[in-house]
Amino acid sequence: MQLLQSLMRGDQQLTVRIDEHLLTLTQATALAEQRAKAGQGRQAEHIFNQLLAQATEWHREKRLDDAEAVYRQVFEAEPSYIDALHLLGVIYSQRGDHQTAERQNHSHVLACNNLGKVFSELKRWPEAVASFRRAVALRPDYAEARGNLEEALRQQEFFNKP
Repeated sequence: MQLLQSLMRGDQQLTVRIDEHLLTLTQATALAEQRAKAGQGRQAEHIFNQLLAQATEWHREKRLDDAEAVYRQVFEAEPSYIDALHLLGVIYSQRGDHQTAERQNHSHVLACNNLGKVFSELKRWPEAVASFRRAVALRPDYAEARGNLEEALRQQEFFNKP
């Protein structure tokens, strides 16, 4: 059995290793959410990043059900992890479920655009630009994202002037 996980069948759950502790996926996600609510954003991010690292490892190993469970749980707990949503779409595509993959990709494009809007409101221009660029890269004909990108680039340039 691999060091970082074990998948147990029946009514037992997928387990992951978080900072050398074995937790169920549900426990690990709950812990991250608790940390976020307690104002411990870095600790929450650390847990989510460990979960995503585990999921991508399982994805590479073709353990698609396991990777899907983690991607889904992370995105549902913290929608700013749009890469988890995108990777869910990749899994659907790998399984041949292209309609669901397309819906996931569409959701991913919208999530990128919406996240860019949040960063714009916070005047975090580099992050806004990056989010809008991801949306445009996924769907070059997405006029709203292109307009948002242009505005974020203008604002970034304006705020970075000496």
